[in-house]
Amino acid sequence: MYFSALILAGLISDAFSFVILPSKVLISTRLDPIVEPGRSSSHLHNIVGGNRFNATYDPAFLLSSTCTTSPVTADKSAYWQPGMYFMNRTTNPMSYTRVASSYNIYYLPRGTPGEIKAFPEGFRMIAGDASRNTYNASLFDNQAVSWVCLDYNNPGVNGKETPGFPTTNCPDGMRGQVFFPSCWDGVNLDSANHRDHVAYPIQNYNGGDCPSSHPVKLVSLFYEQIFSTGGFNGDGQSWILANGDVTGYSLHADFQNGWDSPSILQSVIDECNADNGNGNMRDCAPLQPYIDETAREACQLDPTIRVPDEDVGLFHDNTIPILLGNNPVWIASQTKPVNSSYAETASWGRVGSLSEAVGSKGARPIALNTTSGVQVDDTDANDWESRGCIADSTTGRALEAVAITDEPEMSLRKCAILCESRGYSIAGVEFGHECYCDYALRNGVRMDLIANVSCGIPCTGNPYENCGGAQSLTIIAKEGVIIRTTGEASFAQAIRVHSYFLLAVPLVIMSITTF
Repeated sequence: MYFSALILAGLISDAFSFVILPSKVLISTRLDPIVEPGRSSSHLHNIVGGNRFNATYDPAFLLSSTCTTSPVTADKSAYWQPGMYFMNRTTNPMSYTRVASSYNIYYLPRGTPGEIKAFPEGFRMIAGDASRNTYNASLFDNQAVSWVCLDYNNPGVNGKETPGFPTTNCPDGMRGQVFFPSCWDGVNLDSANHRDHVAYPIQNYNGGDCPSSHPVKLVSLFYEQIFSTGGFNGDGQSWILANGDVTGYSLHADFQNGWDSPSILQSVIDECNADNGNGNMRDCAPLQPYIDETAREACQLDPTIRVPDEDVGLFHDNTIPILLGNNPVWIASQTKPVNSSYAETASWGRVGSLSEAVGSKGARPIALNTTSGVQVDDTDANDWESRGCIADSTTGRALEAVAITDEPEMSLRKCAILCESRGYSIAGVEFGHECYCDYALRNGVRMDLIANVSCGIPCTGNPYENCGGAQSLTIIAKEGVIIRTTGEASFAQAIRVHSYFLLAVPLVIMSITTF
């Protein structure tokens, strides 16, 4: 879907090979180790990549990441763009709701075979301009930034590319796109403004010959950040980037190389030709040993990393009163306003557990039982609590009375409420979005805890809370309930639960799409 749209838009010719890496956001926070190293950055970014992304860039430290939100384990690079918010104009004063997103990272080997080079170790660069809110169609660096509205039921709107925010509602998402310069001076891994060591080709921003000042042809790097705008009734007056820009022209992107070895990426460039690649990373032979999408889903920021400790608007129903940093609303062709009395107040915190990024706290805090070592989450659902992570059965399901698999925004709290409403006091979440209910564990499964990292997939309704893993369940239960294996549960409990269930809910396996 995405790369076919790009071919139509002229960004990608079907004569070129390319590889797409569908990537999950690692954390949303005010860090920018390229432009504003070592301090809270001026605005929020959505970061993808190695889990040792830090306030400063140390290539060796990034390479030591224990996981990455890229689906390719050899790619511990850091990729980021600003976050985006929906402006709630009906509130007084106006408030902001964060729009969740994910990424597609494209590697496009454009040029003569054999001349295109992988990024060298320690290389970094930026594209786009966080201070721009006008558009000059004659400049390559302006052309390299664009937006696409996704509306699959409206061919006249779907896939339409604009230099700024789309002016129509985009029910299937909105893509912010940035194409990086692909010509390098061959010497400097960075430059003072993080731009001068690279350049766009002579003929076009997305392809052509390199100028003599920047003779080395690098693989072309292109980001799509896909914002989940479907839950909002938005138009061209609804969106604002985290830096206060309501035009979308200031969309920008940063890159820090973190490939385990330049030779791996070079093999992708050299071997993933028209017969071995064209978008699907699984068709690219050099990547196949490193593809691990389960690890991507479980990856979270290294718990030793300190980040600005502030509410970024984590939940869909959680708004914030101002944009973080000194970012008043900034309209087209206006010099960016500043609040002269602004003072940075964000303290720095440490990510406390796999289920909470301190720098992205939302409205529902997560408590930790530090004495037992078992992660306990305040689900705020009539005294339910997390009991830890267990392995699911290999011959059936540990909990099988009710299965709720199509709830789009699952969380521990939501699963607890859904199960309690059906008369059950034990629940489990798996794969980030699947909720199961029962009155006891089945198929030989016992309440034998395993490492929390096995339940490391973020909840779809709360990406900083974990909802199980692959064949692993985060178990939640009402306080005081003893979790037993089938046969150990009391006869009275079984009769009570089944009587309620037969009277109230005659269908035991169902999909719930709304809540």
